[in-house]
Amino acid sequence: MGTTASHRPPDFINRHITAIADAEKYRLAKSGSPTRVLIADAVLPSGGYLPVGAATLRGGYLPQYVRDQEHLKGVTSRLLAGEDGGFMFLEILVTDFSEATKEYRKGAGAALVEFYEAQGFQRVDDFVVEKPGEEGWPGTFLRMDLGKKDLE
Repeated sequence: MGTTASHRPPDFINRHITAIADAEKYRLAKSGSPTRVLIADAVLPSGGYLPVGAATLRGGYLPQYVRDQEHLKGVTSRLLAGEDGGFMFLEILVTDFSEATKEYRKGAGAALVEFYEAQGFQRVDDFVVEKPGEEGWPGTFLRMDLGKKDLE
């Protein structure tokens, strides 16, 4: 953890700039890949808001680091084959590591998992993305079957 964007692969920044452009295109014209970029704000004691992070959601997409998780292959192969219908993937959660957000961002990932579970998502399994020379990057694969009750 604590890795900055400058330590990411060369295409990291460009990929996410493209994601923001895709999200705006989809928002305005409902065309292209269903992509959403969400901004997380912390409520300040003064009553204002401080942006502390962002997340990118992509429709019909699973990144390679998830597809490489052997213990998730049963689920991911069905998703990619279209057997379970459409899906969205929370591709990235970016937090602001500046001193100004330090006390507000701690635990954001864990809080999001709890939030998703409270909304009806079910935990499939945890995983770790190995980073050469760095601490592993923990993740949780969650799923929610929409419309499943209608099919039964």
